Amino acid sequence: MPRIARLTFLLVWLGGTAGALAPQTDSEPFGELSTLELLSRSAEASEALEARLLAVDAAIAAEWAELVAEPAAGIFRLLPPGKHDRHIKVVGGGASYSMDRREHVGGTGAELTWAGGKLKAGAQPLRVGNTTFSMGAGGSMIWKLGSVPLAGLSGDVLPAGLDDDGRGNWDYLLRPPQRGTVFLGTNQGMKPEHRKRGFVATIAPNAAATYLLRTEPTPGAMRVYAFRVPSVGEDGAVVVWRRLAARGQVRSMRASFAGWLPRAVERKVRRPLESFPSELVDAPLESVAERVEALQSAADARVHAIPAEVRERYKGFLAAPGTRAIRLLPAGEFDMALSGLGGASGYSFFAKSHDHTQHPELRYILNTTPRGALEQFQFTGMNTGGIHDLGDFPIEAFLKPDQVAREMRAGEREAWDEFRKQRFRGSSSNRQAAVVLGHTYLLRTSGGNDRDVFIAFRVAQADALGVTLVFTGIER
Repeated sequence: MPRIARLTFLLVWLGGTAGALAPQTDSEPFGELSTLELLSRSAEASEALEARLLAVDAAIAAEWAELVAEPAAGIFRLLPPGKHDRHIKVVGGGASYSMDRREHVGGTGAELTWAGGKLKAGAQPLRVGNTTFSMGAGGSMIWKLGSVPLAGLSGDVLPAGLDDDGRGNWDYLLRPPQRGTVFLGTNQGMKPEHRKRGFVATIAPNAAATYLLRTEPTPGAMRVYAFRVPSVGEDGAVVVWRRLAARGQVRSMRASFAGWLPRAVERKVRRPLESFPSELVDAPLESVAERVEALQSAADARVHAIPAEVRERYKGFLAAPGTRAIRLLPAGEFDMALSGLGGASGYSFFAKSHDHTQHPELRYILNTTPRGALEQFQFTGMNTGGIHDLGDFPIEAFLKPDQVAREMRAGEREAWDEFRKQRFRGSSSNRQAAVVLGHTYLLRTSGGNDRDVFIAFRVAQADALGVTLVFTGIER
């Protein structure tokens, strides 16, 4: 379903009122636009800017057009890490790419990353709290094949002109996947056998050379790519590639890490650059970036505003220390329209942020089905933990956690005691919960590190765009 059509459907399905779509006051930026119009324009401008930043130069694209047209080949641009994080809706700002998935990714699944003028096998290291994870494809290694043309190269045919060592390396890289994988982040992390063969994890690319990349994304799976880097500059690097071999099924890295790793925006089909209005395509890049930032800022303010009736109804609760009201919007609906990553669909109670890079513990999911809308809260904490629905239990009771058990019924008290345990682990049964207006929930992460949180929250309001929650932290 097209983005705007789906957004309109969402608003109608959730019972959106005319007020939710009506223009605001002219005193605020873009106040003449309704909320739907503002979100639509912001998303379109953001998509156009992203398309321009990731576009491959026309001359390079034309040079490699015949190869790129093949089903197992492609071309992409990698951007300098940190330079365009504000405008690229992917963790890492477009510095990492997955040829297997044919998209820029961050955190998991990348086969190549651009950083410091060099290409690295895998993704950028991911820092969470005090821990750094070396992310990307496991068992990754790069070998300089030399001046062998990329066109016509096949995994089934040994290239001409290789010496004995070259033929041995070719056979080694194209062999079936082995048991176990090795996660590599630097050249020093290579096995002695690999270093002896001349395999590396990082290269300073030569435009005249062809390289091979072997990666074992998950146990039992293997991919081998040949690639060239025809362009390198301040705006990153352009990589053209073709797949030489593929064995096994690549499992989702998110499943392996309990669902908390950040990933690319769950975008709709990417629009070609020529499909955008001329003012977004022909205007200077800086002016388009300024317009995107202005639109996103206005959209942020509009959708994150706490409704007056919620502030009034929970005035006493919100006056207490450690309490707050937030908005959550459906995952995948407003990613391009709002600033940051995640489209305000998740929230990190630890970091006090909606941004997906902060690893939210809670996410709001909306699926439309023939039978109706299915709304769920999803636990996405990086540690073990979960969510429990306490029904209509009053959120105000948690302002005095030492007395709250007295007001609970037996089933509620059992969940309360379980969530308060020092070594609370959670289970698959409490990693999601139905969204119910007026219900109160417990959320707990447990891992013994600096991100351990314990929260009680309540669905204070549901409207055309999302839900409003009020919450308080609980000290154990």
